[in-house]
Amino acid sequence: MKIKQSLSGFQAKVANRQKFLKKGGSRLDSIEFPMNRLSGNLHPNAMSVRVKQILEETHDTKTFVFEPNYVQKQIPFFNYQAGQYITIEVPINGYVFQRPYSISCTPRRRGIQEIQVTIKRVNDGVVSNYFLDQVKVGDPFIIHGPFGEFVYQPLRDAHHVIAIAGGSGITTIMAMAEALADRIHDYYLTIFYGANTQSDLIFKNRLDALSKKDPQIEVVYLLQNEATEGYLTGSVTKELILQYRKEETSYFVCGPDELYESVNEILKSLDVPNKYIRHDVYLECEKAKTDDTFEIHVLTSGEEKIIYGRGKETILEALEHSGISAPKHCGVGVCGFCRSKLLEGTVLTNNKYVAASDKNYKYIHPCAAYPLSDITIRLPK
Repeated sequence: MKIKQSLSGFQAKVANRQKFLKKGGSRLDSIEFPMNRLSGNLHPNAMSVRVKQILEETHDTKTFVFEPNYVQKQIPFFNYQAGQYITIEVPINGYVFQRPYSISCTPRRRGIQEIQVTIKRVNDGVVSNYFLDQVKVGDPFIIHGPFGEFVYQPLRDAHHVIAIAGGSGITTIMAMAEALADRIHDYYLTIFYGANTQSDLIFKNRLDALSKKDPQIEVVYLLQNEATEGYLTGSVTKELILQYRKEETSYFVCGPDELYESVNEILKSLDVPNKYIRHDVYLECEKAKTDDTFEIHVLTSGEEKIIYGRGKETILEALEHSGISAPKHCGVGVCGFCRSKLLEGTVLTNNKYVAASDKNYKYIHPCAAYPLSDITIRLPK
């Protein structure tokens, strides 16, 4: 009897609840929850910005300072961490290119509604040359992000960091140094920064000012092709690391592929645990030597398109030149956003950075793959 009464009471509650829900309607689209609004402001899918300032860094490098483009949408800058990067949509001659660039300033710049990237000219680089030669103050762009895990984490990283940067790899380390000076984090930072000549050093004045002001920041410069007083000559060596490392040290490496390879060998010989070794996404894929032109059959959105690509350009570049949009963020085959199925043909890719499962099931990253024959690919949805 008690069971029947309990069940009857429960059924009555269910009936009342259904009446209440029906009276209130079946959709919540008109309700704007405060946490959803906050999340949307902190993590927008895309953001409209415009160039606020352009700074000359070296003969082939410029810094571009962006501010929100309030003309289109009034939202604050997204949260980001020192060491992360953004991707920028760049319209050139009717096509939209998308390129990743490291944020080269402290996250505190968000407080004054600024973010900046530093771009170095690349030989035959469509986007880098466009930025350095044509972009001017006031030009609008769409940016996405932030992305990347190349950030200092107190629970994982040691209280002393050796950051090893080569060339434009210093952009990421610059943001880390400024964030440290702002005491967003608290650790000791030693920077080994290598360049070809003294004139190729990016941010030298900013780095010198930080190291002079902050006792927790030290900078060591290395020049490859120049012997100058006050600078070391050559590359980072095992002896140099031994001279500066502490009992526990984390290593943040950012630069060209050969820098990763040489530093990895040194750290391996020193038995440095993997948890203390961090790499940025500045990874160079081996490039095809042929300039032959190949047919690329592209399956996307239920249709097939045929485009043409040269052996010396990535499949992603061929897609961009043909006006075909593919998901992408990192541009070096690491993030996986452009991961596509290779149905037919042969490509050249850097197998060091391709997962074993992708190799087995013939998945490629078009941003880091070059056609070696006519190919057929299926793009991600």
